[in-house]
Amino acid sequence: MSLRQSLQAWRTARQARQLTCCHCLPLGCLLLLLGMVGMGLWETSQAEHTPALRWMQGYRNAEGVGCCSEQDCVPWPVALLQMTSDEATVRIGDAVIHLPSKSVHATQDGQSYWCCQTDAQGHCPSEPSRATTRCVFYAVGM
Repeated sequence: MSLRQSLQAWRTARQARQLTCCHCLPLGCLLLLLGMVGMGLWETSQAEHTPALRWMQGYRNAEGVGCCSEQDCVPWPVALLQMTSDEATVRIGDAVIHLPSKSVHATQDGQSYWCCQTDAQGHCPSEPSRATTRCVFYAVGM
């Protein structure tokens, strides 16, 4: 399954859940909707990925590996829940994950991103996990 197909499946599932969740969690649904809109905009501007995200070049994860390349850093709903000097708890989509603090960064463009560990075909998995996450960028105040 390609990255585009994975994101489309994720968006379809989220849209179905959004219909039921918006009555009980309006703010969460608004953030989810904004994240889905951001992903739609991302697909139309794939050619601009490298110049638009040049600011990410200096960021590294806890192992010292660069956070992003052109294929593995995608707009995704990310929220920082808690951070200590060693570990951060983040919500990536619906998954709550504990990551090394050095793998979690504030974004510079207001958009949150998930930078995944790609499979052999260069695709991100459909669901984030600690093992499949290289870095995340969260929007300050979200």
